[in-house]
Amino acid sequence: MLDDNVNPAIAAHRGRVVVVDLIDGRASIRLEGGCQGCSLAEVTVRQGIERLVRAHCPEVIAVIDITEPFYTPDKR
Repeated sequence: MLDDNVNPAIAAHRGRVVVVDLIDGRASIRLEGGCQGCSLAEVTVRQGIERLVRAHCPEVIAVIDITEPFYTPDKR
C-alpha cells in the first residue's frame, strides 16, 4: 500500500516511508530521504500517511513515527 499510494507522492520531495514494525495494530514507520527532518513531517504522517494506512488496512489502529530527525525541535 505504501509503495503504491504514499511513496510516489512523497518521492517528489525525495522522501520515502518504510514500515519498521507492526505490533498489536500499531505500525511503526520511518521517514527517509527528504522527509527526514522536514518541518512538515508530522503533518505528512498525521494527515496523509496515517489516514491512508488506516483506510486501506483496518487492522492498523495507530501509526507511530520513529524517525530520528536531523535536529531537535528546540533547534528549529
